[in-house]
Amino acid sequence: MGFGFATQFDTRADADSLEATPLIIFLGQPARVEILVDNRLVTSGSYEAGNNSVDTSNLPDGSYPLVLRIREASGAVREERRFFVKNAQIARRDSWSISLTRGFLQTRSTTSRSACRKASTTRSVGRVA
Repeated sequence: MGFGFATQFDTRADADSLEATPLIIFLGQPARVEILVDNRLVTSGSYEAGNNSVDTSNLPDGSYPLVLRIREASGAVREERRFFVKNAQIARRDSWSISLTRGFLQTRSTTSRSACRKASTTRSVGRVA
């Protein structure tokens, strides 16, 4: 017998922004930004000058280094190396994560109430700061 209650992030409308490290870049002029993982192009997009949040919705789940290759309108090319994390089970900064689990383990040889023993109790409430 068991019971569980937990925060679930993957059904939210803004799930992509909740589960991934934001990649913020400053561009002095319009540019094309390519994201490379293991020297392979994963996605790219065009961005205006100024501060921009790079779209990471097409990146795979996991924790890994990546390269942002920035091709400016002037023809200049530069690269920035970042570490990226995407995981639907980890709360984003300034978000709450709640988990409560309670269960009992029952042996199959007997069905008496005394045969039940406490298997685990976990309670965690936290805010990622």
